[in-house]
Amino acid sequence: MGAVRQDSTPKAKEGVVALGADDDVVLYDPEDDRVHLLNITAAAIYELCDGENTVEEITRLASDEMLYSTPGLANDVIQLCTSLMEEGLLR
Repeated sequence: MGAVRQDSTPKAKEGVVALGADDDVVLYDPEDDRVHLLNITAAAIYELCDGENTVEEITRLASDEMLYSTPGLANDVIQLCTSLMEEGLLR
């Protein structure tokens, strides 16, 4: 996918299992046998990465879901998607 931009459409890797754990979400990637811990906000953003929503839409939907927006939310979403791509959780 390359660099994550506002018009990128990140997609969660198939086969990754998400399990709730208190206020966090554990993602287990059986292909790599790795576990990742996301806070509830990051998990909500990850869930919106369906390969159809653009990063710009994900930012808007996350803002609506959280009922607030911060000036840096768009950059935070890009950074999170970049990190998740580097970890092999997004395509």
